[in-house]
Amino acid sequence: MVVNVLNDIEAGMNNHEIAAQVGDKYSKTVATGNYEVGVHLPTGRYAVDMKERDGAEFVIRNDTHGIRYQKSIDTDDGIANIQFQNVDLVVGDVIQIESTGGAVLVSKNAQTDSIIETNPNDEDDIFTMETNCTTGTDFSSGTYDVTLTSLNGNPGSMTKRYPYDGQKIYLKENETILYKNVEFSEGTSVIINNVSVSCTPSEFNNAQWR
Repeated sequence: MVVNVLNDIEAGMNNHEIAAQVGDKYSKTVATGNYEVGVHLPTGRYAVDMKERDGAEFVIRNDTHGIRYQKSIDTDDGIANIQFQNVDLVVGDVIQIESTGGAVLVSKNAQTDSIIETNPNDEDDIFTMETNCTTGTDFSSGTYDVTLTSLNGNPGSMTKRYPYDGQKIYLKENETILYKNVEFSEGTSVIINNVSVSCTPSEFNNAQWR
């Protein structure tokens, strides 16, 4: 097993607010997906542990700085534990985690009172996509947990396109993946390539990402 420890996320990167130094112990296990600080997890300084077979992606972004950290890790040499240390997250940050084994986030100074009171997602429409479609025409806009399954055992992908955003999720042959909290804004086009996509409304529908 390969273990990569990455210490290059420094407090104050891109003039970002440094996380408070006193708080509560906190741990959360998450699947591949998007997570907003203040909605899905509290402000704090975190260690992030990801388990991955082939490669992983870790991104932090917010409205003020855009993408303030992005790291892709290639682990073709076998299963790896990928650890990020000293990750300062504050309300408004959105973290994107792509890892077949998900991730565990642990903080010793979590500001648990920073969780914003949010309204549950009022969407209840569960639907499946196997052809290209458009938000607002073929299905309702909102935040969904997306399960992708390869068709006929072949590789495939789902591409979410919007004028200011593009997100592509790849699948290998005979693979199924759950991607949490995918935001489909009005007018978003979704390009389906050899996958079956099942969409279930996420717990919350007021995330900042698009």
